[in-house]
Amino acid sequence: MQFEIIDDQKYHRLGLKRPNVKIVGLKTSIQANEQPNEIQSKIGAMVNAYFSKNFSKQIPHRANPNVTYVVYANYESNFKGSYDYLIGEQCASDDPKLDYVAIPSEDSLYLKITTNKGKIPQIIVEVWKFIWDIEEKGKLSALICSLKKNNSRYAKRAYNVDFEVYNHRASDSKNAIADIYLGFKYTDSLE
Repeated sequence: MQFEIIDDQKYHRLGLKRPNVKIVGLKTSIQANEQPNEIQSKIGAMVNAYFSKNFSKQIPHRANPNVTYVVYANYESNFKGSYDYLIGEQCASDDPKLDYVAIPSEDSLYLKITTNKGKIPQIIVEVWKFIWDIEEKGKLSALICSLKKNNSRYAKRAYNVDFEVYNHRASDSKNAIADIYLGFKYTDSLE
């Protein structure tokens, strides 16, 4: 796995604002009381429907065809609580009739984790298990802070929006690489 901090510094130096990204697709809610096998089955069925029915071709104003996003949003609390799961593509329209999830970018910080090359979904499950493990052990803050010097000594997940990006590197699902963007914020303590 490779790690990188994604922030607004390069945009601010150029006097630009990083735009929000709108993702349109299929969405479901994952409930806190669902068992892991129920969640995998629910998500698996939705992903299969998305690809087998060529849902992406139905998305109007596709901004980046063939780049698939998976978005985790509307967190109830943390990774153990309820949240929304969406699979789709970036949409370049401001059409108010479209049901989309916005990936906030201005003033948002993300830990970008690039998976090792391997089979989907195993490479994604491996990274999420790693994230949950180091978060529970209190080591996520140290990882984030080791990548970038900041005035804050601590960092924690924002639980706003997290997302995965599948581009040309994931076109072969048996030999794929994907990126996971984990939203976080710097804090003065881990509380």
